[in-house]
Amino acid sequence: MDDHDGSTGDAIWAQTPASKAYCNAMPMLVGYEGARDFIACAAHGILIGAIPREKGGQLLSAARVALAAIQREREPPKPPSARASQPSKKMRLEQSKQVEDKQNEQLI
Repeated sequence: MDDHDGSTGDAIWAQTPASKAYCNAMPMLVGYEGARDFIACAAHGILIGAIPREKGGQLLSAARVALAAIQREREPPKPPSARASQPSKKMRLEQSKQVEDKQNEQLI
């Protein structure tokens, strides 16, 4: 027979293992869909009391970092800047010297 009367102490005693089980069953923070599902589970766990608010904040922060990393992976590489496609100063000096040499040859 069950000796527990449903007091607050019993609820706290049961909440810790339930909270751990809930967190262990949450989706992994892998890929966009996994992160989206993780956020939904974390929010629901906070609302039903399975996840303490403090831990919920940590979980949601982790999800934010994961989503930022996922977003960065999805972005196409940025094209090189216009400045990077211009010849270097050394290259411009060499080209200038070649032009000058050609002009001098034509004068001779």
